[in-house]
Amino acid sequence: MTRSFLGAITTVLIFGLIAAAGPMIQVDSETYDFGSIPEGIAIEHTFVLTNVGDETLTIGEVDPKCGCTATELATNELAPGESVELHTIVSTTGGGGQRVSKAIWVYSNDPQYDKSAGPD
Repeated sequence: MTRSFLGAITTVLIFGLIAAAGPMIQVDSETYDFGSIPEGIAIEHTFVLTNVGDETLTIGEVDPKCGCTATELATNELAPGESVELHTIVSTTGGGGQRVSKAIWVYSNDPQYDKSAGPD
């Protein structure tokens, strides 16, 4: 028997302090709502990360905060103006038909979003 989720939302969270210049990461959409889906399938979404700064951006870590979430990033270095797709897969198995929210934290050398500024 499959249950429908009320909605599964994947969120890319970027943490830190404010910076004026240098590498600067931007995500096309911080959240994605998958809507109502059956339990027990894998759902996918691709976020686009862009370096809108004036120096090379290095993504040090992509950290999905749940074992049911996997990510794939083709490169971790972006020149100014370059973008990379962050492919995500979320397993809905074991969700019990409830609304779920999954977070993916992205850490980089953008002073606003480096790991030292995050909640971990």
